[in-house]
Amino acid sequence: MKNVLAPRKTHGFTPIEVVKTFYNSLNTLDSQIISDCVIDKAGKQEVDEVTNLFVISRVSLGYEGKTSIISAPEWDKRGRPELKPPLSVYGVLNLKIETVRPVPRPVFLVNYQKWVPVSQGENPDKTNTSVNKGRAYQGFEITDKLYLKKDRGDWVIHKIERLKREPVNQANTKKE
Repeated sequence: MKNVLAPRKTHGFTPIEVVKTFYNSLNTLDSQIISDCVIDKAGKQEVDEVTNLFVISRVSLGYEGKTSIISAPEWDKRGRPELKPPLSVYGVLNLKIETVRPVPRPVFLVNYQKWVPVSQGENPDKTNTSVNKGRAYQGFEITDKLYLKKDRGDWVIHKIERLKREPVNQANTKKE
């Protein structure tokens, strides 16, 4: 009950701060703050995904003393090296936010790369079976349209419209 009545971690954030926090929290596997950024069914997939990865990460840390999930910004900082299973990447890179409509009914266009773990043999991009050979992760170029409104005095994302989701050509992911 305490958590239901507690203020959101995003209390007092501007609409653009809510959007940035939503996407950047994917990199830290913080499902609580992601949940504070959204209402209704908006972001449900991301909340579920992060919750599952957080649990997997903690179990792996407990049993093996290390996690097999590397945050996308950390992987990027290392020069995007090729990772062998069970190592995988999760998170957001190259976040770009454009204001489509300002307050009082803000709408944002968000472009980013999202990197996700995949099981061996699984191919999240059904159109290109060669994309994931030997890797435990896959990247996508994504464009979302986000709609925000006030809820209990705080800005929240109430609708996420996926406009584009295309696989990243992993042959070109290494930094020069």
